[in-house]
Amino acid sequence: MMPLLFLPIILIIVGIVLVLVIGFSFFIGIALLHILIWPVLIGLLIWWLVRRQSGHTSRSRRHDHRDWQEYIKPGPKPAQHVKEESHHERQAHHDDWSDF
Repeated sequence: MMPLLFLPIILIIVGIVLVLVIGFSFFIGIALLHILIWPVLIGLLIWWLVRRQSGHTSRSRRHDHRDWQEYIKPGPKPAQHVKEESHHERQAHHDDWSDF
């Protein structure tokens, strides 16, 4: 009878260990996130500020601001992959939907 009494105690100990391990891993993950997020955000802010300041001078050289319609060739575009069918006589009462 004694080993049956140990079963709840063992399960409680295993549960406590699992809660501690999972909680500690969450703690480490959140701590790493808080430690690493600030340098990343500050680096992105510095990169954005430097890029924004240097971008004003080179933007006029880089973009001509041309209208996109200048690149379109005039005239209708020919159809491709179109097979022409011969026209057959239409029946007087043609409401048959079987050809669809």
